[in-house]
Amino acid sequence: AVGNSITINTGPGKITGGATADGAGITAFTAGANLVTINTGTGAVGTLLPANLGISAISQGGNVKVNIGSGGVFDGGVLASTNGGGSSTVVAAGNVTSSAGTGIFARAVGGNATVILNAGKTVNAKDDGVSVETSTGLARVDAASGSTIVSTGGNGIKATATGAGGTVIVNAFGSIDTTAGGTNGINASTNSGEVKVNTGAGTIKATGSGVIATAGGGQNVTVVGGTGAITAAGADGILATTNGGSVDVK
Repeated sequence: AVGNSITINTGPGKITGGATADGAGITAFTAGANLVTINTGTGAVGTLLPANLGISAISQGGNVKVNIGSGGVFDGGVLASTNGGGSSTVVAAGNVTSSAGTGIFARAVGGNATVILNAGKTVNAKDDGVSVETSTGLARVDAASGSTIVSTGGNGIKATATGAGGTVIVNAFGSIDTTAGGTNGINASTNSGEVKVNTGAGTIKATGSGVIATAGGGQNVTVVGGTGAITAAGADGILATTNGGSVDVK
């Protein structure tokens, strides 16, 4: 779908993109600052070519919302992206698989980028499991207790704010596993904003570091560990750094 404001609702039927260079399961693109909304249902969505996207939702400044239903995304992953002051949000109430790329990627510039992974749901990806990126807004991940994120080639969760004042919050209460070729469990960083990471009862098993939390611009870093074990095979269990702010690990 290409146009102004776009809303796509799917039901129980399976949707499969073709094995061509542009064969996404669902594509929604608007050239203006318009709203893009995709709600999938009990039918799975994906692509025959893993390098493509299962769901691609893009606006040039409006809000983007992707709600993944119980059918999930069987390959290709999910992209929700906007420019300007718009925000991107992905809520996963179904499992997501991306055998060649990132599982879920929410991107914004001046607005917020948010991914919510519901309890009992799994993201399994070749690259980063869940990635959120903004410039000056908030990059946030909420992974509920009982959720699972697996990466075989990247970070379990990557949360980045690249511009002045952008902040990061990661609530990772489920399990994360990057031991089959991935890197860090959680990698959260800002250019000049605060970083907060909270873990829960789920375990974090990482090839690299378990948790990396890095704040630029003299801002504060807070890491609150839960009851779940953090195991880092190749580096620090928790690495929290700032260039002038306070560091609080507890």
